[in-house]
Amino acid sequence: MEIEGEMPDNIIFGCFSAYLNRYKDAPADYDKVYIYSDKKDLKKVEARFPFKKGSANLIVLSADVWLSDFGMITPDCQTFVDLWNLSEWYAKEYFEALKKNILPYYYA
Repeated sequence: MEIEGEMPDNIIFGCFSAYLNRYKDAPADYDKVYIYSDKKDLKKVEARFPFKKGSANLIVLSADVWLSDFGMITPDCQTFVDLWNLSEWYAKEYFEALKKNILPYYYA
């Protein structure tokens, strides 16, 4: 929450943060924040979060030109793909919860 709270404007939250912001639920604790940023806003992120040795807890992905059209969090389709591709154990918890939210008829 601390990392998320210190984000500059014009970034787009993805993965776990996107799910939490959209559904107001956290299926598991998470220790990594994934964001999307374009090149011009990357400098703002780097200024607030200088590189440090150790395990990464902030992962910045390159945003395409259309992603910002969806607001400050990734749309469910992007979140779905991102979660499916992550290796963290808790990604599966978020992936399954997202499936239940976007495919309720399948889980009824």
